[in-house]
Amino acid sequence: PYTQGVTQASLSAALVTDRRNAFCNQSGAGVSDLSIGESRSFMHNGLQAAVCTASFTDKSQSAPGRVSSKMAIAAKLKVYVLTCTSEDEDQEMAEYEWGMTWGDTVKHFQDSFHLPE
Repeated sequence: PYTQGVTQASLSAALVTDRRNAFCNQSGAGVSDLSIGESRSFMHNGLQAAVCTASFTDKSQSAPGRVSSKMAIAAKLKVYVLTCTSEDEDQEMAEYEWGMTWGDTVKHFQDSFHLPE
């Protein structure tokens, strides 16, 4: 559900600006070198949506190289966030793997995602 003070209209307005990059943020003691690769807004099934994809290193993980893509959709009663993360031995390899293998697959999942009625 939306948090207090956030409405569908306010989230929709934020998703069409660079404020959508907040979905790329990563937290944790081992997180470093965050780099936003893609950030875009669009309409998805008649609702405002945005995607933010970022690479980063998370030294707290066994495979610290990460690429994470989050699609946020401002639905009527709640925000939906679809998150896909790939991992590899380091950030550079994770970016390579994303570009060669996972990026198109994740985009397909995001494009075909439908909200419940």
